[in-house]
Amino acid sequence: MGVNEKNRTLILWLAAAIILYFTYMVKLKGNQGTLGFDEVITPFILQLTNHAVEDFLSVFEAVASKLGIVAIAGTVVFWLWRRKRDYKGIIIFLVAVGGGYGLNTFLKLYYGRLRPGLDIWIDSDSFGFPSGHAMVGTVLYTFTAYFIIQSYREAVWTRRIVPCSAALLIVLTGLSRVAAGAHYPSDVITGFAYGIKIYEIGNPRMIKTASEKGIRIGT
Repeated sequence: MGVNEKNRTLILWLAAAIILYFTYMVKLKGNQGTLGFDEVITPFILQLTNHAVEDFLSVFEAVASKLGIVAIAGTVVFWLWRRKRDYKGIIIFLVAVGGGYGLNTFLKLYYGRLRPGLDIWIDSDSFGFPSGHAMVGTVLYTFTAYFIIQSYREAVWTRRIVPCSAALLIVLTGLSRVAAGAHYPSDVITGFAYGIKIYEIGNPRMIKTASEKGIRIGT
């Protein structure tokens, strides 16, 4: 996604560190424990939001919902098929998004961390670690950006505008979940980290059938 090798390695190590740290802290605190990180960041985010900002952020929350993800993923798949006939890219994309959703569901059940202010006996769907919107949204937007960049390699704007746009969508999606009171910041940032790891594992560059091996994937 327009990131050089040195920066990519740094991002991957940072993502791994975030996952390990917050996973350890969540297990240490238990399913109802609030982390010090959350106690600092949550009020700061809430202070920056008002009704107008919340309405603005709710758009990104809706886009990264189950229905929004299905709609975007369907559009990307149709585009890859219609324009590129890129069947390997389609399979990789669907496995990454679907696998990300499945892994997120498993992790939520495994860690059992309640969302802010919710009671598990009242809301059976109250688990929030890591954030599904942040995790699956990161997978969806990074892969979409990758395919766009690979399809318009000659255009200078793709390597600047597309990655920045994807990153902005990801961040705004995460902020929307904290502002809505649906997640702790640690849920969101861990979701980002998992999404980044899934993207890198599933990225066609990291698979032996990538374009440098002479097989067309996302090109």
